[in-house]
Amino acid sequence: MRFGKRIPECSRANDFWFDNGLLYTDRGEVFNPDTGALVGSYAGVNNGLMSLVYPESATNATFFLVAEFNGDATIRVYNQTTFALIGTMTQPG
Repeated sequence: MRFGKRIPECSRANDFWFDNGLLYTDRGEVFNPDTGALVGSYAGVNNGLMSLVYPESATNATFFLVAEFNGDATIRVYNQTTFALIGTMTQPG
């Protein structure tokens, strides 16, 4: 994959997905890969040890699996348009 512009903030990401023309990172950031501009961000995603991201434009949702500091795992679901949190589900560690 080639991007139109270098995106320095993506160098901090451990996981990223390209969906519907945008680049989603495990740090909760969404970039336009052509311009390098930050389009938006999801609050509360990088509050744990690590996270994985899965954007799904067909459902207008972005999913994050967050490994919490206490050993729990939390799935966080956000609206792709508004970046608002839709819901969470926690699995105890």
